[in-house]
Amino acid sequence: MVKKIKKLLISQEEFDKKFCYGNKEFITAYLRDSIKEFNKTHDKRFFFISLFDIIKWRGITKFAKKIGMSRVGIYDALVREKANPSFETLQKIFKGLNLKLKFDIEEIEERKGKKQNYSQYQSASVY
Repeated sequence: MVKKIKKLLISQEEFDKKFCYGNKEFITAYLRDSIKEFNKTHDKRFFFISLFDIIKWRGITKFAKKIGMSRVGIYDALVREKANPSFETLQKIFKGLNLKLKFDIEEIEERKGKKQNYSQYQSASVY
């Protein structure tokens, strides 16, 4: 019985290779879900790691060359503990991934009753 169960389980790496690498539909759905989660939690680290996953599924070495960064530079910008990439770095990454992000402005009331504009990610598409 235990042998049968072990055969059903696959590693994360095997899952990535089988379902994620080069699968544009999966990558798009994953990115949309990541953006939805970011909008709920405002956890930028989660969003950055999601971007790194997508880069990994596309091939990190090839991608790094494409955008003129090193593999380590991409890792440092998105995955390390206190990752806080510059807007310029994010632009390179989005452009390299052929992502088109749309922003939507929502009104949010502050505690004082004043309103301010707040930009949030609305949708993403992968070309």
